[in-house]
Amino acid sequence: MLRQIGISTELDEFLPGRANFIGRIPGRGEKPALVMSAHLDTVPVREMPWSFDPFAGDIVYDRIRGRGASDMKSAVAAFVAAADRLNRRQAPLAGDVILAFTAGESANCLGARHLVGRHRLPAM
Repeated sequence: MLRQIGISTELDEFLPGRANFIGRIPGRGEKPALVMSAHLDTVPVREMPWSFDPFAGDIVYDRIRGRGASDMKSAVAAFVAAADRLNRRQAPLAGDVILAFTAGESANCLGARHLVGRHRLPAM
């Protein structure tokens, strides 16, 4: 989707089958980057007791119910929508906008540590 709206993307594999996803809107280079960070993975289903099918995506009381229905998935959607609006601006922002969607959040933030360690993102 980001490529379709003109945002450059990169898949950054840090372990076999585990990857981060990075999108970037270039700025003018006058200010530090704004990083919008969220994790993409979920805790494996087997680690939680379920009273319903975690993959059904059922709507109950006007809310979706299932694995990953809450957590950071709504933030990912909001960040993509915001990036779309920012990318449509006539003038670029003073700094880059970076979408940093990581994996390994429940395993000591492996994906985020990898991004910072490889100097792809500034350490905070």
